[in-house]
Amino acid sequence: MNLDHLYYFKTLVETKSRSATAEKLAITPSTLSLAIAKLERELNTSLLDKKRGSVSLTTDGQVFYEYIATALRFVDGGIKILQERNGGGGSLKAKLPSEQFFRSRTKTGQKSLAVLGFKPMEMFA
Repeated sequence: MNLDHLYYFKTLVETKSRSATAEKLAITPSTLSLAIAKLERELNTSLLDKKRGSVSLTTDGQVFYEYIATALRFVDGGIKILQERNGGGGSLKAKLPSEQFFRSRTKTGQKSLAVLGFKPMEMFA
């Protein structure tokens, strides 16, 4: 079972909107639909009522949501604890025009990124 698919399902239940879920997770609606369909195949049950335009849970979907919402809170909590213990979080990668200058600084273990003095149109000059 794919952990991302569990997050997709949880987010879909909470937003009650396929398009809002796809946007929030930065995936396509098609990717979301395929992930939910795969979960349903793996579990051999329907999680959602298939009504166009609305998101509602089946009885099995409600039971599954309650379990995975709790489980994913524990996963997120474990990740957060280890990140805090080991001095921070992940990394940021971005492709940007070379004319932009960045400064990184650390304050009390928190990472921040400051964009220094450029005007948006300068990116395209």
